[in-house]
Amino acid sequence: MNPAEVGLLYLPVFSWGASVLFLYRHDLSRLRHPFRDTGDPRNWWAAHPSAPYLVFAAAISLSWVVPAFPRQWYFLLIAQGTSGLVLTMATVKQLGPPPRKPYVDVLRYPRLGSRLRHLRSIPVRPEEPKARIRFFNVSLRNGTVVSTPSYPEKQAFCATLIQALEAANPDFAWIQFLFVKADHGSALVQLKNSMERAKWEIERPALDFISGEERVRRELGRDFYRLADSRMKKVDDIVTKPMVTLAIQGMWVSKVDSGRVDVLPFDHCSDEHDSLAVFQYRDPRLLRELVDRRMVADIREYLDRYTKSRLEPPSFMATPEGLESFVHLPAGEIVESLRSITWGNSARGYNRAKIEGDAKADSGLREDVTSNILRLVGVPKMEKILEDDSIQPLLHLSSATVRAFELIYSAGRTELLLSAETVDDMRKYAHLLDSVYGDLDLETAEKVPAFLRQLPSLL
Repeated sequence: MNPAEVGLLYLPVFSWGASVLFLYRHDLSRLRHPFRDTGDPRNWWAAHPSAPYLVFAAAISLSWVVPAFPRQWYFLLIAQGTSGLVLTMATVKQLGPPPRKPYVDVLRYPRLGSRLRHLRSIPVRPEEPKARIRFFNVSLRNGTVVSTPSYPEKQAFCATLIQALEAANPDFAWIQFLFVKADHGSALVQLKNSMERAKWEIERPALDFISGEERVRRELGRDFYRLADSRMKKVDDIVTKPMVTLAIQGMWVSKVDSGRVDVLPFDHCSDEHDSLAVFQYRDPRLLRELVDRRMVADIREYLDRYTKSRLEPPSFMATPEGLESFVHLPAGEIVESLRSITWGNSARGYNRAKIEGDAKADSGLREDVTSNILRLVGVPKMEKILEDDSIQPLLHLSSATVRAFELIYSAGRTELLLSAETVDDMRKYAHLLDSVYGDLDLETAEKVPAFLRQLPSLL
């Protein structure tokens, strides 16, 4: 018996290899760069999800050593094929879900989000929690990277989000909006070129393998092809405009029977191409990303993957107007119903330079700021939406370095935090918000929220 026959009849290598290559054929890079949700191991089997499969596969593969097992080649082939399928399931556990084929209309949801691909390798051994702990990020539901979603009502999202937190009443919630200026010009040009090539490829007749005749591709009747022109037009519209990369991520702690993170109103944020969706994880390494205020700023890889086996980017493109729809203080009639906010007096129209006689107060800096993480002591209560002219400075919220706007809900109270990479940039950030909302009452905040100190196994 030659080595090939031995491998085929007595080892599951061939069936396992063929199955894995078939499942991951649309993106073989996943074999080298897997991503999976490995958090919350409660015992050895959960920490090693492939172990039960390996034991079962080995038992089936070695069944031929049992004297009563029939020795005909087809029984041996069935045993190794079954073992190979079990090993394939173990491989999917390790590598993550198989990639989708190109030119699909929509991506399956809920699914494992791509934020896990950008976590650092930090050893963690979390204990079994008494409450349900979930991390999440918010991104494009169908991975349509040209989409620039925003909330439909002006200056209403923040108040609506706080209202949803109060209704769900989790033990703890931490939501971060991280943003930075971005230049996606060259990547968008390459994206448009790849979309034109994909459109041309879809228009080419396909060859029927049975009859040998040409046939029309099924993709011609799908949204990917029908919407290609409008999406390329969207690229032309935004390629020369100032753009922002926006990441939304957070943490949610609640009892199993209480509110869930998917009650948050992110699914109402959309444009004509895509909408936002919440992607949930258990991997505790995401807590380090939150504490360090770290985002995935470079999303060129995901623009390049759009016409291939695409994934939603962990961060997404936004216009300055779109960023303004997420990052603002609560305003409008809905603020009357908010009970978790500590309200302060509105100081709109207050000019620090005139009142204090401080020439530096109008220089673009707040000299009283000495930390890069600040908390609003009292949030100005604005029962009316501000006029467009009044919020014009919010179009300049983004900077060359990462800034953040954060909401922390704990013990029935909501706090608003501001953060930046440096103290100097924090001073400019605070001064910009002062120009819209008046002199804000700010104080230094801790890097780690107080609630998290109750979870030492995660820190």
